[in-house]
Amino acid sequence: MEGKGYYIHGWRKIFINQRLPEPLIKIVILHELKHAISHGEYSLLYRSFNFRLKMEKEANQYMLDETIKEHEGAYNYSLVNERFNLGMGYEYNYKEMKT
Repeated sequence: MEGKGYYIHGWRKIFINQRLPEPLIKIVILHELKHAISHGEYSLLYRSFNFRLKMEKEANQYMLDETIKEHEGAYNYSLVNERFNLGMGYEYNYKEMKT
């Protein structure tokens, strides 16, 4: 498998690259889970650059939110940003999540 993970809506399956380290597998699952929960019916739109960016941002945000919740707000999400190549401009506001 080339990528970290994939969600295939037609099969309703998440595929994870088993060569990833254990901690990374968990966050890839969270990322792909968001695609399964929210983006399945829009899988054809994923081919559009703008829609793909929007869906990827939502999946990354979900993964960050869930990871931070699990660690009670004490998680180094900069490491996650680096591993997922989210870039320096990716902002996360923990205060918004709490409301």
